[in-house]
This record gives sequence, structure tokens and C-alpha cells, in this order.
Amino acid sequence: MILVLEKIDLKQSLKKDAYNEKMSYFETRLGELQRACRAAGIPVIILFEGWRGSQRSVIINHMMQQMDARGFRVYSASKMADEEPDQPFFEPFWRQLPAKGNMAVYYRSWYYLKNEYTFDRDADQVKRINTSYRHINAFEKQLTDDNYVLLKFFVHVSEKQLKANVQKAEKTYGKGWNKVSESDDDFVDYQRYLEIYEKMFIDSDRPNAHWYLIAGDDTRFAEVSIFDVIVQRLELALAEAEARRQKAGQQLVLPRTEIYDVLSKVDLSKEIAKAEYKEKLDVFSGIHHYHGCLYFSVWHLFLYCKQCK
Repeated sequence: MILVLEKIDLKQSLKKDAYNEKMSYFETRLGELQRACRAAGIPVIILFEGWRGSQRSVIINHMMQQMDARGFRVYSASKMADEEPDQPFFEPFWRQLPAKGNMAVYYRSWYYLKNEYTFDRDADQVKRINTSYRHINAFEKQLTDDNYVLLKFFVHVSEKQLKANVQKAEKTYGKGWNKVSESDDDFVDYQRYLEIYEKMFIDSDRPNAHWYLIAGDDTRFAEVSIFDVIVQRLELALAEAEARRQKAGQQLVLPRTEIYDVLSKVDLSKEIAKAEYKEKLDVFSGIHHYHGCLYFSVWHLFLYCKQCK
């Protein structure tokens, strides 16, 4: 059987010059679209799943630099199971849903929380989770039916690249980086995790909540691919929102997104004659000297009064 992830061409890459050219456009456009979605009241949820060490955090950090921090939040499901083990599975995610016009970005989402108990957990723990992909599909259907934009990314890397990324991270952050969670050993049992992820795609890829599988051996290629999808989907969401408003007889007013260029307002043609320059400089230098002497005198007066007491 040909697996879904095996169809991805992991040899795809992008040279630095091409990457810089594409990202120059996507960075600006992403910021514009986030502000436009905020004005239009469009809520957005972006999930990042994938192998450990697949540079998802790097991509999320780059996204954050382009956006208005007042309109988005970043979450992680890594610790949810241990912090509140007895709560309903979707309880924390319902609380974290972005308001209309806001954006929620997940570094590990409800999929991570479910898969954590699929791998190397005892029966009681698996039972406690009490969810399935059918429940997840229903949860996501409620969101998209309410006009949420839901983007699901999985960053795929080869087993060789995964081990190389983990080794690099260990050198940078120390071996303690490897002990964040007992379920983070996907680089140790790559094939078994591959099966878990394949089932996840088959059972949860739906027309309203499609999985975008990203080739991640080359981080530059992965980042451009993800930014491209986000930009296209947000543009589509804005067009659909405008269509709904026109149908309802309303007009969507988007914010002005031109760059605020302060330096262009500076008059560089102004100049001053040398004699006038020297005259004004002498005046201002004298004022500065006077202020210095006044400060010195006041300070000594303060010390004198303090001694008198």
C-alpha cells in the first residue's frame, strides 16, 4: 500500500535568493490579510502538526513577526493532558477559540493530544481520553459551519533529516531538549509513528478541514509553501465574506493597509548658512551650560539643607 506521506517529494528545495524574493511578498501580504480579516470579523485557526524537529516553531515565529499581536494568540497542547486530565477532551480548545476577527495558532493541537495516548499508553489512559477522529471531525465541522477558517498543516521530514534535526537541536539546547515529553520519541520509532500519522490523515481529512502536507526537509521550501497556502486561503475567506455581505445588502469596509512611511515626510531640502549655524549653536550651548550650572547649584543646596537638619 502506498502511504500518503510517501507521495511527498522531500527533495524539493528553494535557493536563498528565490526564498527571499517570495517571502518579501508573502510577509507583507500576510500582515495585510490578517488586518483585513480582523476588520471583516473572520476567525482563523491554524494548526501545525508534524515530526519533532521539523522546524515548526521557526515558521510560527516568522509568522508572528508579520502580524498585529493584538489579533492572534499562539497555543500548544503539549501539557494539556497532564494539567487537566479529568476534563472533557475539547474543553480547553473551546475556551481558546479565537473571537471573530482574531487568529489562534497551534504548535501541536487536539491531534497531538489524541495521538499522545495512541502511542505507548496503558488501557486506562487511552480510555480516559474518550475521543475519536469522528469526534474531532464533528468538532471541526462546527467551527467551519460558523465560518471559521481552519488550516491544518503537517510538516513531513525524512527519517534521516529528522535525526539530523534532533542532533542539531541537542547541540544547541542540550540533551534536556529531548526529555520534554515521553511521547516525543518519534525519531526513535519513526515507522510506528508513520502508521499513526497515516491513520490520522485518512480519518480526519475532510473537504471542510483539509490537511496540507508540507515537504519539510528544506525549511525554506516548507516555509514558503505554508505562507503561500495561508495567503491564498485568507484571500478566499475575505472574498467569501464579501459575497455573504453583498447578499445581505451590506458593504465590507477593509482597513487601509499601505505602509506608514515616516521618513518620506522629512524635507531634506532644508539648509542653514554657516554663520547662522554657528550663532544658534553658541546660543544653545550656552543654554545647556546654564542648565548644568543650575542643576549643580540646586543639588548642593539640597545637600546643605539636609545637613542642617
